[in-house]
Amino acid sequence: MSRATPDAVVSWAGPLPDGCAGAPVFVGLPMPDEQTKLVCLGLALPTEDPQDEGTAGGVVVTFDRLRPAIHALAPARKRRWWQRGASAGAAVNTGV
Repeated sequence: MSRATPDAVVSWAGPLPDGCAGAPVFVGLPMPDEQTKLVCLGLALPTEDPQDEGTAGGVVVTFDRLRPAIHALAPARKRRWWQRGASAGAAVNTGV
């Protein structure tokens, strides 16, 4: 995997393994005391290489790109009756 710049897409080096389309992509980061931290980078998606016809490569859709796409597709959240009229962080008068 590689990313040319911080704003660029993370590309998968080589063909994406069969059955891995949409699978989570993890990376292991070395930690002190011979420990490893497992971090999910995003989801693997197949792409077609325009230069090699039929050769499937892949990209990793990272969470910085995935979150806005999901929010754009999700319907607007309705405020429940108990949330109406009270601003975020404001104290609610219970009358007690």
